[in-house]
Amino acid sequence: MKSKKKPSKGLGDTIEKVTKFTGLKAAVESIFGEDCGCSERKEKLNKLFPFGAHMSAEDRDLYNKHLINWKKGGKVTASQQHLAIDIWIRSTNKKKKFSNCTSCVRKFFEDIEKLYENSCDND
Repeated sequence: MKSKKKPSKGLGDTIEKVTKFTGLKAAVESIFGEDCGCSERKEKLNKLFPFGAHMSAEDRDLYNKHLINWKKGGKVTASQQHLAIDIWIRSTNKKKKFSNCTSCVRKFFEDIEKLYENSCDND
């Protein structure tokens, strides 16, 4: 049975995988000990060079200011949807169109909420 490998969050995770595979990580740890600073460098590189969708700090601020309470009101305004689309495009490099379909808008806002939460978790 093939084990599932955890996908890299960013460049730091990928470098760690390469150094483990090549044996470099074990060699460095044998010389410098387990606390050689690799973990801190890995996290710093993951933050500087994240893979996949990631909401910038500025877009998280916009989300917090204008979109975070979208569930409470039950309705999403056109301007909120346009703002969410702009944030989505910048964060994912994927196109998104305005919709008048209530269930489509709800699903989109659930997706952008997940993107927001994942971006906060990675910082």
